[in-house]
This record gives sequence, structure tokens and C-alpha cells, in this order.
Amino acid sequence: MLTLEYNPTASFVEIVFRCPKCDSVCTAQLGVPAPDFTAETHHDSVNVEYDECYCEKCDSSFSVELSTGFYGGMCELFDVEDVLDFKEIYETNDYTYDRELFDECYGEIGRLLEIIDPLDAQSKEVLYRLLYANIITRMETFLADTLKSYVLSSEKNTRFFTENYKPFKKELVSLSDIYKRVDNQPSCVRQVLDSLMYHDLPKIKQIYKVLNIDIGDIGDLAKAVIIRHDIVHRNGKDKEGTPRAITRTMVEELASKVASLIYDVSNQMAFVDTLGEVPEFPE
Repeated sequence: MLTLEYNPTASFVEIVFRCPKCDSVCTAQLGVPAPDFTAETHHDSVNVEYDECYCEKCDSSFSVELSTGFYGGMCELFDVEDVLDFKEIYETNDYTYDRELFDECYGEIGRLLEIIDPLDAQSKEVLYRLLYANIITRMETFLADTLKSYVLSSEKNTRFFTENYKPFKKELVSLSDIYKRVDNQPSCVRQVLDSLMYHDLPKIKQIYKVLNIDIGDIGDLAKAVIIRHDIVHRNGKDKEGTPRAITRTMVEELASKVASLIYDVSNQMAFVDTLGEVPEFPE
């Protein structure tokens, strides 16, 4: 087993190694888990993820364990002895979301529904499911990229989010570690935003409230997320094994609800951008 250290603010690590089975040179890029930012100590902040590196030539696989805490990360590579290169990769803060992209998607959904209409019942069922799941994915992408784009666009916005995001308020930092945390603040915030589950709408709604952005009534959309999970992870069946029947009307209604959310949030974000700071609205 080989142990390699990496900076906890990295987004990925890239490993170049020699396959012990066929001696070919292999490259693997692995996502780095974010620390638990609600923890009080480095030990408690460590998050562990398991992955695999593959040799494309002989189809062998090798287990990898990635452990990330506040002040360091460790990559343990099993059954490999010859690592030729190991480096960290950092994502830029280039998060943007153009609302016109969803406008195009919304129009495309209407055109696709017209194409699907004459098809047989089984084909319709499959394609309606795909469209339904895709609309939820578009919504998640919008919520993720819009939040990251604003929070990471300036030092002022990053600081505002850090000072008002509840899990950060609970953190206790020793005096000896203050400078490390300050130096890594933007990367830590980015990792937190990247690690959020944007289909968890109740939680995302509360996070947007930090910016005084109201994403509105999420009741129907939260139910749609559950249906999407059934489509993606259970082949269109609920937990009891009952098939989810997705109709054209359901697809159209979901697209309309997601469009309303995107337009509403976009308009609120435009107001925040014009103002140049997060407005203070009364409770």
C-alpha cells in the first residue's frame, strides 16, 4: 500500500502509476471528498471515500481510499508500488448559469413531446420518464451554479456567506489554526458548495435564504425529486415496487414549475447583482 498526501482544498488528485499486472502506465483522476465543516477538530472533520483506479490495457482495478480533514488529505493506493506522478487539481470559480439555456430546453421539451405523441405506449412511457428526470437535473444545475456563481464571485460575497451560513457559525477554531483557516477560506467555501446535494430542496431553500433569496413553494418540486430518484435508481418504480406512471401532462406541469422557479430566482439574483450587495429584507 502506498500513502500519498494532498492539500484538502484540492478538487481532484491525479495519479500516474505503473500497473503491477501488465507494466503499462495508467492515469486516474479522483474526486477529493470535502471535510466535515461542522466538526470542531481535524480528527472529527475527516471524511473518507473509496474509489478505484483502472488499467485500460489489462482491465485490472486497484482500490483507493481518500481521507480529507481540515488540515490535510491522504490517498492510500492498494496493490500498487510504482507511482510515477501525483498531483492536485483545483477547480476555478467559473460558475455561471444562463437562464436562456433553460428557455431553449423548455422549448425543446415541447417539440420533443410532439414527436413522442404518435409513438406506441411503451416508447412513450420510457421517453416521458427520461424527460421528467432531465428537467429535475436542469433545476439542480441551475440552483448549484447560481449559488456558486454569486458566493464565489468576490471576496465580499464569500465573506458574507461565511459569516451567515449556520454550520460555519458553529465552528470552533484554535488560535494556532486561525491563519490556516483564513488562507483556505475561499477553497473551503467552494468545497462546501460543491458537496451540497442540490436535490435536497428544503436544505437548499434555507441556504438561499442566507442571500435573502426565496425560491418559493417547493412542495410539488420536492415530490417530483422523489419521483426522479425512482426513475433513475429504481427503474421507474417506487420503494414498494409499484411502477411510476409518467404522462405528458406531468412532464409539462413539471417543466412549467421549474421554469417559474428559475425565472423567479434569476430575477431576485439580478436585483442583488444590481444593488451590489445582499439586501437586508425584514423578517
